[in-house]
Amino acid sequence: MCLGLLSMLRNDSQRMDDAISVVQGQLEACEKECRDLEREAAAMMSPRAIHTYAARQLGMTQVHLAGAVRLDGVGRSGGTMSASLTNSGIRLPN
Repeated sequence: MCLGLLSMLRNDSQRMDDAISVVQGQLEACEKECRDLEREAAAMMSPRAIHTYAARQLGMTQVHLAGAVRLDGVGRSGGTMSASLTNSGIRLPN
């Protein structure tokens, strides 16, 4: 009778070991997926990735408005004043 109980306990122990191995495998797979997602998220935060996403997915384009502003008519009495960005061809509204 003791031999039968020991055999049954051994079988139960083997099943538990197998179940633990399966769960450990699932845990390792989830940890790998988490690391991969963290790397992907970090890569998506780079300025280049943001620029690419904005251009391709949102249709945004980069506009360069940096430059010097030239004011025409400064100091004239009764005259109108206008402004433009030099070397850009852009006229700013009055």
